[in-house]
Amino acid sequence: ASKTGDPLIVIDFYATWCGPCKAMAPVFRQLSKKIPAAYFLKVDVDDCEKLVEEYKVEKMPTVKILRGSKVLHTIVGGGPQFVQELLGFLDSNMNAAEAKLTEQTLEDMQGAGSEYASAMETTNSDIDTLATVPLSKFSEFRKMHTREEIGLAPIEANTNWDVSYHEASHSAVAKSMVDRMKDDVEWWATKANSSRIMRVCNLDDQMVEVMIEGDATATATVQEALSAVLELTKKLKQLRDSEA
Repeated sequence: ASKTGDPLIVIDFYATWCGPCKAMAPVFRQLSKKIPAAYFLKVDVDDCEKLVEEYKVEKMPTVKILRGSKVLHTIVGGGPQFVQELLGFLDSNMNAAEAKLTEQTLEDMQGAGSEYASAMETTNSDIDTLATVPLSKFSEFRKMHTREEIGLAPIEANTNWDVSYHEASHSAVAKSMVDRMKDDVEWWATKANSSRIMRVCNLDDQMVEVMIEGDATATATVQEALSAVLELTKKLKQLRDSEA
């Protein structure tokens, strides 16, 4: 932080149940390492209701930028625009000493470990493949199906719950939490209904259940089939040897 005057303070108001808050958390940590000219703080809205009321926080995530005790700027919501807006505002509101400290820190970080970073570089394509289809080499053995194709009913986004009777339901935090939960349920239902489900070729759900839970009759049938295959293989070898 600045050695003279009030420091810049960046406060992230978050909630443990908030999806965008979780997504923004690692970005917030990285920014705190790269910008030593400001203090980066995190406030759990469920544990610090007085601070939530004092700073008039209504949605999560909300980031407040202060100079000392004075709020200079507020950013609501995450996403790429959050990083751009935060960096832009901090850059334009740093004094000379803070700007110099931040610039020197970034130079030091870029210089240290650059050889290791280059050796361990991973492309966006590699990451995308690993995250979405880690078994892509086995793609010929799998098929993708819709829920309807495998006999599953569509998921309904039922958000008609009523919590107004609860004494805490009218607070800003509770309203934000309920709204977010409804958004999450609707998003998940839409995603689940539109996504395709992977199945291994020639392996239906009943066969999987037998393998996991066990079925004496089915197990015996499989063992008989394996024995027949082994016996056939043995006879074929004998036939090959006799004709050699």
